Amino acid sequence: MTRVPEIAQSLGLRELKPAGSFFVPLRAQFDNVASRSEVAEDPSAHMHSGLFDVAHLKRFDSAAEKGRKAQFDYSLSVNNNPTTAFNVLSSDKFQSVIDRAEELVHELGTRLFEGEIKAHPSKGSGEVACKNCRMLAVCRFDPWVQPYNKLTRV
Repeated sequence: MTRVPEIAQSLGLRELKPAGSFFVPLRAQFDNVASRSEVAEDPSAHMHSGLFDVAHLKRFDSAAEKGRKAQFDYSLSVNNNPTTAFNVLSSDKFQSVIDRAEELVHELGTRLFEGEIKAHPSKGSGEVACKNCRMLAVCRFDPWVQPYNKLTRV
């Protein structure tokens, strides 16, 4: 999005600058809940997963000023700085994640355009992508002879 100036222009802006990237559960499941109102009262039910630039913390979570969290899982020090939060990144670190994501999208798009369409599922941190895949019958990936794509921390 940042490399397509027409998107910013259509919004009346000179440029777009990413501030966060989030996963919002559209079909959240809650066990042992009697009603929707019970879920609405639980703050953890509304927390989002993802990454964001600490410079924009107050824009994303207005409760941050008061030292409590509402939208994201993080904690603040006495000086209102995030502590031990993997999802709240410095501006430089966040930009490096965005740059890497853009590189990967370009690389994958190029490979797809050139006709390279092969199964290369990931495995890491105790998770195996094949466990959640609906295409096992057609993908022909064989973990006995083909290596998994190793996930690396950003």
